[in-house]
Amino acid sequence: MGVGRWSKLDSIVFQVRAKQAAKALDAMTRSPAQDKEAVQYSRLPEIARILRNCYVVEKKGVMPLEVVVEKVANSYRTNISRGTFFF
Repeated sequence: MGVGRWSKLDSIVFQVRAKQAAKALDAMTRSPAQDKEAVQYSRLPEIARILRNCYVVEKKGVMPLEVVVEKVANSYRTNISRGTFFF
């Protein structure tokens, strides 16, 4: 390996470590409400995937909200209650 490759790897490792340190600092300085909001936002991609699959499997453009919420709650990897959703 040439010297140039090592310097690139070192810079990438440095950037990754800097990102990790910034995330750790952010997590330490967040309020409980902000922490809860961050958890909710982290769930959105998987919930969106479940919703899309639900509509594709049912082959419907419109479904009652209660049915959709039940299907998402049953398909999500952890237990979530109806109160978890924003309504």
